[in-house]
Amino acid sequence: MKRKYTLKAGILLAILLLILPVSVESAQAALSIGPITGGIGVKTTISSTTTETNVQWTIQINGGWIFNYRTRTGLIVSIDPSTPVQIMALPIGFGGIAGINPITITVTTIPPATPPPPPPVPTRLLFILVW
Repeated sequence: MKRKYTLKAGILLAILLLILPVSVESAQAALSIGPITGGIGVKTTISSTTTETNVQWTIQINGGWIFNYRTRTGLIVSIDPSTPVQIMALPIGFGGIAGINPITITVTTIPPATPPPPPPVPTRLLFILVW
């Protein structure tokens, strides 16, 4: 007799698991990249709505004549929700002046930023001044 009830309870549990909605929430990184600015070098900020650790970032500079590096990478050990972190690259070179050999700057993060990072920014570079 006990075997009949155990079998029916197992079948009922399986049916309930199949028809009941199940929601799974995943904790995703809520990173955002601020506006890309110039001046002396290229600067932007990375902020988060939650505490994030081990955030990799990249500043990619395309075009122009760059003498020191085109890609700058780094690792932010921890981002506190109340404090954005400023990142910077200091390219040295020429480009984008009078429309000759334009430069674009792209900033990315791992994990990816949500919303997506700003589009590549066309800019000009004279020695270390970016505008």
